[in-house]
Amino acid sequence: MYYYYNMSSNKEKIYTFVKNQILINGYPPTVREICDEIGLKSTSSAQYHLKLLEEEGRLNKTKSKSRTLNIGSDHNNNFSVPLLGEISAGDPLIAEELNIGSISIPDTYQTKNDIFALKISGDSMVDAGIYDKDTVVIEKTKDIRNNDIVAALVNNESTIKHYRIIDGKSFLVPSNKNYKTKRLDESCEIVGKVICLFRDM
Repeated sequence: MYYYYNMSSNKEKIYTFVKNQILINGYPPTVREICDEIGLKSTSSAQYHLKLLEEEGRLNKTKSKSRTLNIGSDHNNNFSVPLLGEISAGDPLIAEELNIGSISIPDTYQTKNDIFALKISGDSMVDAGIYDKDTVVIEKTKDIRNNDIVAALVNNESTIKHYRIIDGKSFLVPSNKNYKTKRLDESCEIVGKVICLFRDM
């Protein structure tokens, strides 16, 4: 079974984590567990996002129980995106677009841009929560912001890294100290950004 992880806002990350934990364990995480998972230092920040999710009807509370969060009404429909092979989270991997199937993702991710999925190969992004064999969903776009996780071609070989601006220069930065940062130059082309990932549980 696949569970998806939103790569955007803290609110969406919290919703995805709570939803997945309820599906996996049968009960929701504590506020402290949410903070540890998302990387929030303050429980008040987590509670603020939880309140927004309650107001949207996506989470609700059962006052008679100690772990009170439940999944609310989720009106999202799904749509299919093509699974086009592998991308490296390590050393660049030769890029081959092979349509090997499709996966279904929530329609909240639909945009005017092309969206596709790739299997992760390697461990250079483990500190960002992206592991070998995960499936990342990529929006093909040039609208890239500092610290986005991007899919890029380096000498026509594919890789996935953080996009970061350091001292006015652009770099591809791994989330694993065993890998090197690469400065963006004419050999590099950013294809798009990671918007969510799926993990086979």
